[in-house]
Amino acid sequence: MPSTAQVDLVGEIGGGDITAAWRGYLGTTSVVLKMNRFIEEHSENRAVLDEWRRLSARLPGDIKRATALPIPTYHGLFVREEADMILMSDCGDPLEAYLDDEQGEELSVAYEQALNALRDVGIEPEDVAPRNAVYDGHVVRIIDFV
Repeated sequence: MPSTAQVDLVGEIGGGDITAAWRGYLGTTSVVLKMNRFIEEHSENRAVLDEWRRLSARLPGDIKRATALPIPTYHGLFVREEADMILMSDCGDPLEAYLDDEQGEELSVAYEQALNALRDVGIEPEDVAPRNAVYDGHVVRIIDFV
């Protein structure tokens, strides 16, 4: 089994002041790589590492319940001196882009159902807003929820 893998980045797809999300390919599989925009030397500000810790604490321990949630599949956390990174499945484009079209009302309902699915397992999503949801043409998934 290889000890390294290469993600070919296509472009930045979002983020904020502290983190950035990039779409890329791991072989032929589309993935998202979320990373800190910067890590100051000897800084305690490790936003992506902190997010991973919150994910680990809040996701259900039962793998069937966890994988049934409308969230990305998380492939791993990679901690390096120059950047912390979370590798996850690419679950589509921002939901906001679809809310004004003909299926907007249906997608708004799907968005609320996705939020309720998280709440049903004891996860109260933080920063609840359509910008933190994606749609792949089939499923609405919640991102950036911890």
